[in-house]
Amino acid sequence: MGEIRGQSTPRQVEAASAEVRPTGAILRKQGDSALFELNSSAFAIWNLCDGQTTLREMAEAIGELTGASLDETLTEVTRTIEEFYSLGLASEAQPSTGQSPN
Repeated sequence: MGEIRGQSTPRQVEAASAEVRPTGAILRKQGDSALFELNSSAFAIWNLCDGQTTLREMAEAIGELTGASLDETLTEVTRTIEEFYSLGLASEAQPSTGQSPN
């Protein structure tokens, strides 16, 4: 996989489900016995993984809520997304070709 950049648009893998907890969430992938515990910050980022929202937009939204700088939030978002990718919980959305299917 290439370098993650601010214009990357991660998406949740379809086979993952979340069980919301007071302090975040527990994620599980279908067919996998492993559980992944997310704190509230990581779960907020997970919820923004819709295949359309860029890392930069995620960082800006989190910065507005927390008052943290864009540099700080972009670093945290990028680190979290890299972890999601490595665990198979998210992947890069495929760019639209602008062509309609035949």
